[in-house]
Amino acid sequence: MCEQGNMVDVIIGLIGPVCAGKTTLARAWERQFDWVANDSWSARLQPWVKPAVPIREDYTSAAMAMVEERGMSALADMMLADKAKMSKRVAIADAPRWMEHIQCLRHTSIPCVMVYVDAPVFVRWQRQRTRARFPGDAEMSLQAFWLAERNTFSEAFIPELRSHADLYVENVATESEWLERSEQLLRDCLWMVGLEL
Repeated sequence: MCEQGNMVDVIIGLIGPVCAGKTTLARAWERQFDWVANDSWSARLQPWVKPAVPIREDYTSAAMAMVEERGMSALADMMLADKAKMSKRVAIADAPRWMEHIQCLRHTSIPCVMVYVDAPVFVRWQRQRTRARFPGDAEMSLQAFWLAERNTFSEAFIPELRSHADLYVENVATESEWLERSEQLLRDCLWMVGLEL
């Protein structure tokens, strides 16, 4: 089930591999413009994550627990239900991972733009080591990072995910350079559905 709301002009989904710059972009938009609301899909999984210090496997388990309890489109349903109560122009879906989530966002009365944010694996590996979100991230080798990604997502998943994109952006910039590009990227997204900044 995909619930619909009518208070939002457009949903922008940020999709793509880990550490490509999706969350940095979403947070920048939310800071710059008070009519943008960011919705973190990782944060939505928190109620299903073990109370101990999170590890990567916890988030996979949490996603499966959520699906079993609420169905494949649960994250999108929750987001849309919340956005229906808001008066924000733009709702950001930060990092939907499953096709069911993307399809759910597509099949509402709200226009939806999917932006695929990408970066070479070496660049993303360096970012992960700097962020060290989970235990062992800082020490993870490039090969281990690549293998972990391959184990999490099938070889066909990333090309399929990319096929859903309306806009493709490669982010090899520093964080400050990436933030400088953020306003133009938002303009491009709005333009695709006939809106202006």
